[in-house]
Amino acid sequence: MIPTATVGLVSFFLSFLLYLSTTNAPLKLSPQGCRMSWMSPSYILQPGLNTTWTPLARRYSLWLYREVGWEDDSKLNGVPVLFIPGNAGSSHQVRSIASSATRQYYDSPFEVSETFSSRNMKPLDFFAVEFNEDLSAFHGPTLESQRLYTVKAIDYILSHYPPDTKIIVMGHSMGGVVATSLLPSPHISSIITMSTPHTVPPARFDSRIDSLFKAAKEQIEHDETPILSICGGITDTMIPSEFCTLLPSKTDAFRKTIFTSGLEGCWSGVGHREMVWCHQVRWRVARAALELGLAATPGEKAVVLANWFRGGVEKSFERPMPILDLNSRPHQYLAEGRRLLLRELKGSKTYLLSTSSIGVSPEKGRFTLYLSQGSIADVSTAHSASTKVTVQLCTIAVSQNSSSCQPLVPDELRLVPNPDPSMPFPVPDEGVDEADGVVTFSSPVLVPDAGGSETWINVDIADGDGNGWILADFENQATVVDEASSFAPFFGEVTVQLHPSKLRTDIRLPRFVSNALLVYQVTPRVTPTCSLLSPLLLHTSSDAEAHYHRLNDLQSIYLHGHTSGPFLAHLPKSHGINFTIYSSGDIHWWTTIGRWAPRYWNAILAWSAGVVSILLFSSWTAWDTGAPMPTIAQSLHKFVRNILPRLLVVFSVASLIPLPANLWLGNSGEPLFAPLAPLILLLSSGFVCISWLVLRILMWPIAKLGDAFGRRKEDITLGYRAMGSILFISLLVFLFIPWQVAFLGCFLIHLHTTATDRPTTFEHHDAHNHRTHILLMMTWCLPAVAPVLAVWIRTLATAGFTTPFDGDHFVVNVIGFMLLTHYATSTHGQIFSKRHRLEVVPVGFWYAVGATVSFVLGPRSTYRMYEALNLPTMVVVLFRMLLSPPRS
Repeated sequence: MIPTATVGLVSFFLSFLLYLSTTNAPLKLSPQGCRMSWMSPSYILQPGLNTTWTPLARRYSLWLYREVGWEDDSKLNGVPVLFIPGNAGSSHQVRSIASSATRQYYDSPFEVSETFSSRNMKPLDFFAVEFNEDLSAFHGPTLESQRLYTVKAIDYILSHYPPDTKIIVMGHSMGGVVATSLLPSPHISSIITMSTPHTVPPARFDSRIDSLFKAAKEQIEHDETPILSICGGITDTMIPSEFCTLLPSKTDAFRKTIFTSGLEGCWSGVGHREMVWCHQVRWRVARAALELGLAATPGEKAVVLANWFRGGVEKSFERPMPILDLNSRPHQYLAEGRRLLLRELKGSKTYLLSTSSIGVSPEKGRFTLYLSQGSIADVSTAHSASTKVTVQLCTIAVSQNSSSCQPLVPDELRLVPNPDPSMPFPVPDEGVDEADGVVTFSSPVLVPDAGGSETWINVDIADGDGNGWILADFENQATVVDEASSFAPFFGEVTVQLHPSKLRTDIRLPRFVSNALLVYQVTPRVTPTCSLLSPLLLHTSSDAEAHYHRLNDLQSIYLHGHTSGPFLAHLPKSHGINFTIYSSGDIHWWTTIGRWAPRYWNAILAWSAGVVSILLFSSWTAWDTGAPMPTIAQSLHKFVRNILPRLLVVFSVASLIPLPANLWLGNSGEPLFAPLAPLILLLSSGFVCISWLVLRILMWPIAKLGDAFGRRKEDITLGYRAMGSILFISLLVFLFIPWQVAFLGCFLIHLHTTATDRPTTFEHHDAHNHRTHILLMMTWCLPAVAPVLAVWIRTLATAGFTTPFDGDHFVVNVIGFMLLTHYATSTHGQIFSKRHRLEVVPVGFWYAVGATVSFVLGPRSTYRMYEALNLPTMVVVLFRMLLSPPRS
């Protein structure tokens, strides 16, 4: 028992460490800076959506949001918007976004803002469906019911508007899955999802959830409707944010994923629940929806969504850059090697910087410009000043006194934060203001061979109002490439030397692995002499995701990303860490471990079921050879001493095999993650040991109560009464109650039977040990059964007993356990017979097959763990009970 207890204690200790690191990780990696939103809400029930539209009107409802005192409650004359809440969500979550849309559209109550009235823009009519906080993440039929109701809700809403009106759909969490599952639909204008898992279900206890996700992914890939996905990053502890990434469209349809850590004007991780009320996000969602009301074509809608949700990495630059006449305003030539630095921007003037110090190769020269409180093209803060800056590449023929200019097209034009050095970044409970930020412009400079001409960079400043500053310079291309191996940060530090006076430095670590399971710790050595722009590190892990970190001397920062992760078949393995330092690592184990638990708790459950299957395989094999049926303690001891050490080696080797991403642990053979398999197996084995201890403790008071109230009678025959009871319960399952209820009843009956069993003979000991193995097996079926059962309990509590139990009437899922429970309860003697002559494959082998299914398929599809235990159990019932009844 000592090895078994040791494994249990080690598992408990490791689980506690995982819990601590998981809860600590968001604060370290991406602290949240969100301003609370305020509103004056009212919700108007739409009774017209009744059972004449859909039978689900008995269960769900539709509401219209109105901001009290700001708009007319009775008129529907705007652009319809439908909000869909997520798992355990409420229709009231619409209030933050809807309130922001109203208060942006109206300068004051009933007074439309000039910004919108001058363009004949309409307000928004926000509707929200109420799903009574259903637990849709755990149950496919519930998610399907929500989809069906939403389809009818859209039909009902649009019946109040002119023909050909389209509706904007917003979904939070699982509501986003409902939104994309509505496609294809001619009635939907565009879709905005927030904290929605698009690729992999977060809770994978129901195969029907997988089917709905697969159908939704098909529509995302092929439908033409513009879709935007907003992700909260590591701060969202409800779903792994790599699941939030949209699949690319196989057509030219607009698909964009943006992480709030890189979203202009937000620059902060955002929690799952906070996504709908975080001011820095909700006002952009509301403004984009207002602009979408004016967009007529999918292309125009794509432009709106792209412009209002900039961040991450821009693949191409398509913004118009005007061409200006060099002689149209006063200009000044700067001496060679001199930076352009203006601490106040007044009036209009042109500054020219010579390129003579830069060679003809674009790899050598780069022009970088920082602008505060101004705009370049259409990039600026939300409330920017009037100052506008244009950058051109000009060729000046000195002898002819003529010039020719063309726009200098940047490869990077973005808004970056400029945090206050005296405050945390982002500021807790406040974040950044809409007016915060600095525009960065960067472009490689290719100087043409102009003969006797000179080449200059023309920086044109127009309409300066005295606010803001500008800084620009030529520099040699500052790209630092370090070829350190992917294993180097695991065993030490990697030091990168940087030039101290560069405006911009790009760093490439091409061999490092970029994965959601890893966190890199960077400790900078900087001299804080930048008075205009605090030194920033920009980490870009993908086109959709960027993170900004302020650099303080010897203060560690943590680089993480969601460019790839477990079970993401559509994403290739990602190598390379890229980051940029703006100014005027090793592995961090603690936070890295904190990234594992949210992604592999399903794997721990499934592999625990696999361990139980191995115990059953081992015990059945021993019993079939004539040995006594071992006790659970003996089975666990044998497993820990003999089987587990071998499995740890086998699992480590198996993790090096490049399997598809939906198998095993979903890492496709990446060597860095091979140690995860033995760690998870050790945890799972320990949990099985702990579960048996818990069962022993639970059975003790039940046994005492059983002794006090007398013993049960023995009757091993499957008589008419017993058969009638089983058939009656099967009929109830088929017609009315979920099979999960029947399983729970079987578990409770068998728990009582095992607890009150008192073996007195050799055969009775064998039977008792069979019962305990069955009890342990049924215990590890509960994680796959309990979530769906909780859904139905929740549904009954909110919608009443008239709710149909759709989709959970497959009697085969429970009939084996019903028969098994009857036999185990009816007899005090031998439960099972020896191997039947028709039993070509021993029943123990079927449990080995079940273990393989749990290990290989279970981490991605957790519902397989129940199937892996149910099928061998049905084989046992067939060959060891029905075809060959045991002798008393």
